[in-house]
Amino acid sequence: MRLESLDPRILLSSSQRLYDAVISLNVYDLAEDPLHLFFVVDEEQRLVSALSRGDIKRALIGAWAADTPILEVCNPNPLALLDRASWEQDARNIFSTRPLVNCLPLLDAERRITNVVVRYPYEEFDVVLPREQVIKILDKHGLARNENGSLKWWLAAYIHRRNACDEPSRGVLRFIRDNISCDSRIFITGCGCGWFLLWMAQNGFTNLSGSDILPECISAAQDLAKLAGARYEVWVDNGFRPNRIPRNCHAVLAIHWLFSAWDGNYSRDNEGLKEQDHLKLLKCFIEQYAPHVADNGYLVLELIDKISSERAEESGIYPVRHSAEEVASCLAEFGFRVEKRIIGLSHQIRAIYFARKCI
Repeated sequence: MRLESLDPRILLSSSQRLYDAVISLNVYDLAEDPLHLFFVVDEEQRLVSALSRGDIKRALIGAWAADTPILEVCNPNPLALLDRASWEQDARNIFSTRPLVNCLPLLDAERRITNVVVRYPYEEFDVVLPREQVIKILDKHGLARNENGSLKWWLAAYIHRRNACDEPSRGVLRFIRDNISCDSRIFITGCGCGWFLLWMAQNGFTNLSGSDILPECISAAQDLAKLAGARYEVWVDNGFRPNRIPRNCHAVLAIHWLFSAWDGNYSRDNEGLKEQDHLKLLKCFIEQYAPHVADNGYLVLELIDKISSERAEESGIYPVRHSAEEVASCLAEFGFRVEKRIIGLSHQIRAIYFARKCI
């Protein structure tokens, strides 16, 4: 549960119509707001009602007229908190009894919104940092938005709370938390801006390092570490031809990038990889990192599962794919045994393998 400042972009006027809400939805993509919620206020800025993205979609699906008054679409009795000494306990009481409620406006005596109290699902996997400063750092390194204003992957990963809301990512962090001691040596290849490293540092892990092929990501990871007061070492390196890998790692992670790089992303050197033998690509990657995993340590890989090829609407994206049997066989050649497998359903079916190095 957190107290956050009110973003004026999520305020709508009670005099507006349904089409105004749709325009606002497009201007301020509610995907940037994990709570997916607008607040409707009157001319004195007093809270009148709440409007979710679901409310808007239901109205559109129901073929409501575009000039329908917004008050006919939204929730006329929104839950809210009074800005008083007991607001925290009041919020806990509501959240404990209303599992679908994740955002409560905090109101002054005139029912004007002063702040919002939010509850995010799986908050224990979030990186806790000042939102505005994080976005400023990502923007500084060119990792925030494209020229058309759309979110780049790195800002989207932060805003969409990928650590917490992406089931495979959450599964990796949970596995590390539950199975790896805090003083263990952990190395993340393709660490990006360091979201995993930041979370681990904030949760007591002390021997952390990572690399990424993009210098701007490493610079951002270093700035974010300073902002968080976190300690980890990161450097620029090519994950396919690494110059530096820490030895005797208790866990080596390759998450979020391997299948994408095989598809030709991140570097011109990766172009054409998808035309090569898929099993050979996997074996070459494992061969690079296997010697650096300590006995009984883990190699954690995220791959696209071959079952994606059986989908009725095959997109062709990320064509380098492997079956569970192929992955287990490749890992076994280098002395690893798959102990756990997590499946994630998205535009392609992602599989994360937790492979332990046998003595």
